Amino acid sequence: MSNQYQQPPPPSGSGLFDHHVNRLKPLEGSLSDLFDLARRHGVQLEDVPLGLPLIRSVLRRSHPEQWELREMGLPVTPAGKVIQPGSREYFHHLVSPHRERPLCLSARDYCDHHEYEILTCAYITGAIMMQCEAVATTLDAKRWSVLQLALNDYQDPRWDGMHRALWRIWTFCRVFGSNKGREEDWQGQRAWLEGHAIHSDDGGGFGIYPGSLQSEVLDNPPESFGSGNQGGLMPEELKDMMFIWICLQWMLRARLQRDPLPEPLRRDHTQASSTLIEKTATGWKVTDTLVDSLLSLGLAATRHLLATHREHPLQVAQNLQWTSRPVILRQKRSHAFLLEACQRKLRERETKDHGSRLQKEDGYDDAVARSLRNYTFSHRNPNFMLGSQRLNHQASATQIRNPAA
Repeated sequence: MSNQYQQPPPPSGSGLFDHHVNRLKPLEGSLSDLFDLARRHGVQLEDVPLGLPLIRSVLRRSHPEQWELREMGLPVTPAGKVIQPGSREYFHHLVSPHRERPLCLSARDYCDHHEYEILTCAYITGAIMMQCEAVATTLDAKRWSVLQLALNDYQDPRWDGMHRALWRIWTFCRVFGSNKGREEDWQGQRAWLEGHAIHSDDGGGFGIYPGSLQSEVLDNPPESFGSGNQGGLMPEELKDMMFIWICLQWMLRARLQRDPLPEPLRRDHTQASSTLIEKTATGWKVTDTLVDSLLSLGLAATRHLLATHREHPLQVAQNLQWTSRPVILRQKRSHAFLLEACQRKLRERETKDHGSRLQKEDGYDDAVARSLRNYTFSHRNPNFMLGSQRLNHQASATQIRNPAA
């Protein structure tokens, strides 16, 4: 498939805007700057031929982690039409084995999905801050206190670090999870964490070129690329990802076990060979395999399950085919996927830097991770919806199309 997309026809009177927007190209502006400039000229940026290349270029320079996730592709129907983010069809597509690039790549579709990803990360951030204090302080009290302080200042670099970790986690899931069969591709995961990227620019800062002709990713990038990792992740950045991942594990497990399991589901999944739920002395509980498998589908799936209230989230996952056999990870270790990849990289880096294995007192050793999987506390808040004030604050801080709204 050619990586030359059809472009919408230019609106009348857009020439003046194109002239002015060319002046923005070399600047280190943000998407907000770009959309502000377009509004001042009365032009819808999504409708001009230059709009999409500029949006991709500016996003790559200003937020490379967000750019990399967005370049992971747009879900499309078999007819090549882009699927609306957050729709039922969108969630079904998360495990689709057939992933194609859209026939026509528009700036409007690109921005719609980017805004959905921003709001999803805002939701997940708020959920972690509201729900995970007990588990987070057990895991890493210092890191949690830093995040609590940074919560009062969204410009604090420590807060920015948490958001970068969220976007990286989501991209990791898109590259190596999401039913792609790459959950144990340690070489690819290592290369991605090290920031390896076999790609080149066409001069505009937004082009990536093929290492594999069969790819859902926009413009056919290689099997694994990590330009959003800026030349390789530092130990603290890896620990941020692990910290957030364990919080996500805990939140999703708590949500899946909060409500009684419906009898039909219990009957379907109580066989000895079930990889979804298991019987314990205190009742039924979901397995680590199920939790990690659902998390590997990405933050959109996690948010959808956390926000589900009308029916049991396990029923929702089953209806969306998120619990089918091809999707479930093959767990051969105490924990796998992202935690395993980050721990391998941490120990490798520690060995290289200090000639010894990673010390186990930092809270990220196997024993602590295993204990946190079964962590519960008695005062669990049953409301997993974000507080509206915090969500609105976060959304307004990250909104790209209309910052003044």
